[in-house]
Amino acid sequence: MFRLILAIVFIVTVFADCPGNSVQWPRTSPSKCYTLVAEKATFNNAEKRCIANGGHLTSVHESFTNSFLSIEANYTKNFKSDFWLGAKSYNLPESWNWTDGTPFDFNEWKSPPSSGAFCGAFDIRSGLWNAVDCKLKKSYVCKNDEIANTGSTIKPTKPCPDEWMYFEETNSCYYLAGTPNWQTTEDLCKSFGAHLMSVHSQSEVNFTKTIYNGDMWIGLYSKNNPIDWNSTWQYTDGSTVDYINWKNYQSHDSSQCVQIHTFQYNHYFENINCSTLNYGMCKKPSVTSHPSPAPITSTTQISPYCLNGWFYNVNTSSCYTVTPAVNWTQSEEFCRFNNAHLTSFHDQNELNFLSNTFIDNLQYGHLQSMWIGLYSADNETTWNFTDGSPFNYRPWNHGDPYGTWNNCGYYDIVFNKLHAGGCGNNDNNGICKRLSIM
Repeated sequence: MFRLILAIVFIVTVFADCPGNSVQWPRTSPSKCYTLVAEKATFNNAEKRCIANGGHLTSVHESFTNSFLSIEANYTKNFKSDFWLGAKSYNLPESWNWTDGTPFDFNEWKSPPSSGAFCGAFDIRSGLWNAVDCKLKKSYVCKNDEIANTGSTIKPTKPCPDEWMYFEETNSCYYLAGTPNWQTTEDLCKSFGAHLMSVHSQSEVNFTKTIYNGDMWIGLYSKNNPIDWNSTWQYTDGSTVDYINWKNYQSHDSSQCVQIHTFQYNHYFENINCSTLNYGMCKKPSVTSHPSPAPITSTTQISPYCLNGWFYNVNTSSCYTVTPAVNWTQSEEFCRFNNAHLTSFHDQNELNFLSNTFIDNLQYGHLQSMWIGLYSADNETTWNFTDGSPFNYRPWNHGDPYGTWNNCGYYDIVFNKLHAGGCGNNDNNGICKRLSIM
């Protein structure tokens, strides 16, 4: 893989890779190198060994990395039960930190940590974490940055002013502004030669959350009043509205301004009253020229056939994306709002595409179980897809469906099996499907 960074009149080619004994994750940059060490050590000694190799015990910031670690550990020789993460509590049981200094913004505790157990271990079988005695000896996982080898020693031009943060995917600079209302924040951004942030992918949202992990204004707004499902939304910087991830769309009121809302480790769009006091994220182009696009994985095709944030399947001529973590009915409503339905499928190849796509793209999901468009209107006697296509391929998990008013279908993307569940009981991500735009 490579990145191109242009500096004045020089071109510097950067090759990023991981050592042979480690695994790159995610598959495309920016990514990290994970080294699974079967040799057992105490927590402190494991951390020292990771530091000696330029890294730290691994931190985990979302559920797809958690699933990745579970899968890798289960297929790694001599990883038998659990291994050290970089999670450590230095005082109170409810106060945890990562040894690499990143925010402790995600957890998968099996049960609430108790006093006297100050180090985090990852249970391979369940994928959940336990707080245990730091003096126990366990296998461990180190996390390092990719190794970059350049063909030149010329340093690139600094892409952003001081106190602004650079994001290579968008070639833009970001700055967190104070806590006024939406219009005042937009005016402040303009004084910096910027606008409130436009958002064009989930990875851009994830990046901004490394700057500020809380609710914040973005540049999305509507002139319609009242707001309804047919309202038109636009960005203050004039860019295309090609990615929206609503949590609760507040229709039939006057909430014309949009914030990114933090909710249970996920981040959604939410339209609220413009006079609300909030932080805001300013965004402006960097001083460097545009970088080359990130490479595309073999299982995920981002193409002109789909909107940004949707993934194209050449075999079905369809586009796919994910919903917020809500119940089945709300997931289907979300898909319909985006001119889609919860996904249907008609062979194992399509299911493999779904599994590979949404495992490889870590920004998505909270659970490995994802809603699909399968439902029963007669207590599991017959099953149909919401898009009206035939239910002609049925890889049910053993024992499903089992006739207890579990009338909605979900798909386990790790084990490639269908399950029947209660339509309103669980909050899962769902997969939307729509025909391509070309």
